[in-house]
Amino acid sequence: MKKIHLPFWLPQTKRALVWYVLFILIFVLYNDFWSWGTYQPLIGGWLPGWFLYDIVLIIAYA
Repeated sequence: MKKIHLPFWLPQTKRALVWYVLFILIFVLYNDFWSWGTYQPLIGGWLPGWFLYDIVLIIAYA
């Protein structure tokens, strides 16, 4: 069986790849990009607070 070479920016182990896909999935499903400017409070006038909260959660789970 030939070994598959992943791009350098993807994790090289199966366990790390599972975590990578999980974090991307959480990020995409959790963020509502279509209603970006409608949430309050906005940080700096443009960044929704839930976005910063999401980033903190992802870093905490890592």
